[in-house]
Amino acid sequence: MIITVTLSPTIDKTIFVDGLKMDAINDMKGTREDAGGKGINVSKMVKKLQGDTLAIGLIGGEVGHIIKKKLDDDNIPCDFIQVDQPSRYNIKIVDRQRKTFTDINEGGGYISPEKIAELEAKIFQQASEGDLLILSGRVPDNVDKTIYRKWIDKANRKGIKVILDADHEPLKEAVQAGPYMIKPNIHELERLLNTTFKSLQDITNRLSELFIYGIQVIVLSLGSQGAYLFTAHEAYYTPGLSVHVKSTVGAGDSMVGAMAFCIAKGMQLKDAFHYAVATSTATVQKEGTLMADLDTIESIKDKLEIKNIKL
Repeated sequence: MIITVTLSPTIDKTIFVDGLKMDAINDMKGTREDAGGKGINVSKMVKKLQGDTLAIGLIGGEVGHIIKKKLDDDNIPCDFIQVDQPSRYNIKIVDRQRKTFTDINEGGGYISPEKIAELEAKIFQQASEGDLLILSGRVPDNVDKTIYRKWIDKANRKGIKVILDADHEPLKEAVQAGPYMIKPNIHELERLLNTTFKSLQDITNRLSELFIYGIQVIVLSLGSQGAYLFTAHEAYYTPGLSVHVKSTVGAGDSMVGAMAFCIAKGMQLKDAFHYAVATSTATVQKEGTLMADLDTIESIKDKLEIKNIKL
């Protein structure tokens, strides 16, 4: 089972325009709404791959009801805790003419310690030894930024593998607990290690600082430039493909979902990575936070080159 946790689920409203103009009226060319939040997107991808998943999180208000209904309509198993604070509503502006993608995200509201404790109890009631637990996305402002670290410690003791996709202080704290895998993008990794990378050698020289915590896999996303997979003993690189990008929202989440799905199936890391990059590449060709379809993933996978990197 692949269990995802989303502390701040959203409805992502994508607005399409042709040539966004500042300080002017813009004509909307189309719109769509999707249930979102990083963990939810991961569950959507796992479900698309016909894997077993459960989305856990905190929802509130009318937006929370819409999130739940959209997941129910897509037959994505979910188990949410209701909170007083309404769930977020995020705006994504896609300028099809300029090929730009602008996010306007609501901040999260107050979440009580009692609700966090209730959520933790639910997570470890549902997750058991051998499961994969995905901790991803922002931590609400008032919630302790060590929360992911605490949950990783607990998961490790129970034999549950954790995949972490976070940023800033929650990431800095959580890596010290030794999650099985982390998936930063290049900017998140630079913030984590307080540096600016100028070469691959710069990156590999610093990874030992993370592996020492017990992290086994680091998947580093470079956006359109491709991605790396590192372990303490091996590394692979897949260059990006030139494709028609319709949305970048959820691309990294689809990569996490595909990695989790392949790991749960017992695939070799190299093959899992190959499939995950193909999945992410296919997902950016979908509007909103729609996930890639299997035929497109397979087609892209056949075109992707995977290279061994000497450490």
